[in-house]
Amino acid sequence: MTPSPLLPALALLVNAFVWGVSWWPFRELQDRGLHPLWSTTLVYLLSLAALLAWRPGALRAFAAHPLLWLLLALAGVVIILKTPQVPWPVPESLADWLALMGGFSFALTNIMLRKLNHVPSEARILAMFGGGAAMACAAGLAGAMLAIVPAPASPQAGWVGVAVALSLGFLAGNIALQYGAARLAAQTTALVMLSEVIFASVSAVMLGAAELSPRTWLGGALILAAAVWSAWPASTDDGPRPVAQ
Repeated sequence: MTPSPLLPALALLVNAFVWGVSWWPFRELQDRGLHPLWSTTLVYLLSLAALLAWRPGALRAFAAHPLLWLLLALAGVVIILKTPQVPWPVPESLADWLALMGGFSFALTNIMLRKLNHVPSEARILAMFGGGAAMACAAGLAGAMLAIVPAPASPQAGWVGVAVALSLGFLAGNIALQYGAARLAAQTTALVMLSEVIFASVSAVMLGAAELSPRTWLGGALILAAAVWSAWPASTDDGPRPVAQ
């Protein structure tokens, strides 16, 4: 009996919700003097620390599967592509570069999660958080050297709590992602994760940071329809079959 894809799809929705509303705590951290790159580094490192406290064997499991080092290896792309002849940022701005790398990394991560579904989930989570922290830190250091990213702010009670809460949210969302992505096709995972756009739009409206337009309503409805359609269990009854002679 083929397992229903509904539960893995719901797990992916949990992760999409976490990412969709994460803009708000990141904005709060930025308002308190912490650049998003440093916020990302800090949040991922805190998530990594929480994971290792919860699953101390994650590091050993990670070391036992060399293919997982590819999430970490993506951080080196920033250094490899930046040569003295190539202006920084690439292609035109730091945001464009990070968006490009983020999309590429997410697509590759979906494929790797599917391929490595036999690997302990804590090892995969460690690879994702470790690679994310390394990439964000490398980009932050490069930006700081070029004076386009301010130095990290000193710890303050006003934003430490926000960072810790966001870290726990990312950890929970990543666990949900590990469960869902390992059980669904990569294209289905990517499609369901588009619901992140809906969560981001709705939360922005509720917090007074944006307004819902008819275009947003239509786009959100199409995304939801596609996600539900992709996750809906396929019928195994194809009607009567001819009897072999």
